[in-house]
Amino acid sequence: MNRYARMTQSLPIPEGQEARLRERVLSAGTARRRKAPYRPWTLARKALLAAAVVAILTVSVGAASRLMPWNRFFLGLFDRVDPELADTVFQSVETSQTCGDVTVTVREAVMDQRAVWLLVDYQLPADTDMDQVRMNTVSPPLFDLYQGSVSWAELEGLTSHEAQNGPMQELNNLYLVETTSIETMDPETRTLTVLLYGRCDREPASGEPLTLFAWMPPAVKAETSWEPLADHPAAVTFTPVHTTVRTAGTARAGDVRYTAEVTALTVTLAAEADREEDLPYGTMMRLRAELLLRDGTAVPLRTVSNWSGGDPRQNGDTGRWEIACFTTLRTVLDPEEVAAVRIGEIGTVPEACIALQ
Repeated sequence: MNRYARMTQSLPIPEGQEARLRERVLSAGTARRRKAPYRPWTLARKALLAAAVVAILTVSVGAASRLMPWNRFFLGLFDRVDPELADTVFQSVETSQTCGDVTVTVREAVMDQRAVWLLVDYQLPADTDMDQVRMNTVSPPLFDLYQGSVSWAELEGLTSHEAQNGPMQELNNLYLVETTSIETMDPETRTLTVLLYGRCDREPASGEPLTLFAWMPPAVKAETSWEPLADHPAAVTFTPVHTTVRTAGTARAGDVRYTAEVTALTVTLAAEADREEDLPYGTMMRLRAELLLRDGTAVPLRTVSNWSGGDPRQNGDTGRWEIACFTTLRTVLDPEEVAAVRIGEIGTVPEACIALQ
């Protein structure tokens, strides 16, 4: 027993106080709580709350930027990315090449063996009338991406057609550049910032340089046509750096042979059969597919990938029918953590589980 208990025992208790205290406690327990009066928020209280929210968001964004050094244009392409896995596909390139009166700079890259996103600056010639160049009146430059290197000295004085059938023809055109968009424009430096996406059907050789070839310069919309803002092609060579792996496997499902490939940024599903009517639909392969992780988790492919489909075609060499579904992911995977790909039943094609290695 502590000293406060001893003091209460030694002090005299006024007559009737125990009964009065019991009555007050019981009455307080059954009394209805009085509703606090409504007081609308003042402008000062609102401002204080807004300042607090901004401070919290600033800290959160600051922490995220330290973990994820990606440009905001890349971050918008993905739902969620583990910072440790982000380092396996991200590269700060910052490589420029001045080609006559234009300069092309590859700023950043997110890429693996199958997919690549590049953030590129295209600086227009000094005599460009920037009053006519607006986001809604200018078209982006168009690019091809080659494996190998080429210098401006090899391209200088050539048209795009001459360059494509000359120095560029000696390189390996692995990547198909599918989308190109202008993200920002800086009138003071005459610079267009372009985001492009490309995919590769064949795995490029590791450590080999890549050349981004601008075969069509940006153009500004005139009354009846588009006027190019440069009169020659341009190119810049850089060496990609990514530390990802690729896993793949095959399995049979009735009359169909499935193939699956997983990289950090893509999942490719393919099927082949003797008859076209035996093939599953490409879109359904994605909808019925699950990534089976080594920790026992099953992740539906449709929840982490962008829509993709394919059309059946007949292989001229084998005569068999084929269909492929190539999907880019909205996250970054560690392919070695994906043990298998399970594709559910599609029409007459039974379920299949494709082990990866």
